[in-house]
Amino acid sequence: MRPCRFLQENKMMDIALFGRNVGKESFPELGLLFQRLKSDARIRLAFYKPFYNYLIDSIKQTEAKISGSFAILNAVEGADLFTGADDIPSGTELFLSLGGDGTFLNGVALVRDRNIPIAGINFGHLGFLTTASVADKNTETDVLLGNEWIDKLLNREFTTEKRSLLKMDFEHTPADFYPCALNEISIQRNGTAMLDLEISVNGTNLPRYPADGVVVSTATGSTAYALSVGGPIVMPQSNVLLIVPIAPHNLNIRPLVVPDTSIIGVSFSGRNKDALVSADNRFFHIPTDSKIKISKGTNSVNMVSMDNNFIKALNEKLFWGADKRNLK
Repeated sequence: MRPCRFLQENKMMDIALFGRNVGKESFPELGLLFQRLKSDARIRLAFYKPFYNYLIDSIKQTEAKISGSFAILNAVEGADLFTGADDIPSGTELFLSLGGDGTFLNGVALVRDRNIPIAGINFGHLGFLTTASVADKNTETDVLLGNEWIDKLLNREFTTEKRSLLKMDFEHTPADFYPCALNEISIQRNGTAMLDLEISVNGTNLPRYPADGVVVSTATGSTAYALSVGGPIVMPQSNVLLIVPIAPHNLNIRPLVVPDTSIIGVSFSGRNKDALVSADNRFFHIPTDSKIKISKGTNSVNMVSMDNNFIKALNEKLFWGADKRNLK
């Protein structure tokens, strides 16, 4: 991790706000965050337009009766808007992802190679990538308790971690599809029949096997899809990639950990005419007998660290080692 330092502490700071469908039950906390951002004269806000529209429409539908509505309306008034990767304001210094891990992954696909620090603010559920959350306001003192991280962000007193991306090489990738992923790239069946998979590591073939598919994961993604199909938990700073089969029809096919310098080839055949390729939570269809190469990308994600204790997250979010004998 490295500290983010700036010489001019009072200079303007451009912040891009990205979200999808934050639940209305989270509007009070969202309003508190927006109120704090809006109160700082150094801050210029730009909203992702679909998120902006969602907030406006939601507040109109509820006739602004939800707590936090007025703070949200005040924040969006006069703010700049962006619609995708190409029109994020050029001076953006911080990208705030408001939601869960899925929202964060969509944000990564927008930032791409801009190297803008991304901070995940959790308004979702599990939250391995979105570790910060907005605490309730103390109504007696009118301060935000437990939200010191907000001031640290606005004062540029935060550290960042470089997280590796995966890159997919496939000659028929759709032109508008971002071929990189922070968590994983997967190939999986699109129908009832299994795939017959052939996987290689640096040109050396692994044994062929029938399965529902395969997940190629970064260390960061070890607690995501790869974990759910039986992959190992890996510290996110580890320089490795994971190859994890999805429901293999063979008892001796196991997950494999390889150096992140590896080039992984995947080809498949099957009774169905196509399969699904996904990069995090985005996907497209590919025909059978296609060949894909997966490797570590040249770019990385500049992820803001806010008390990112991985072991603590395992304990709190996955109840790792939960046992009544550990309760004291």
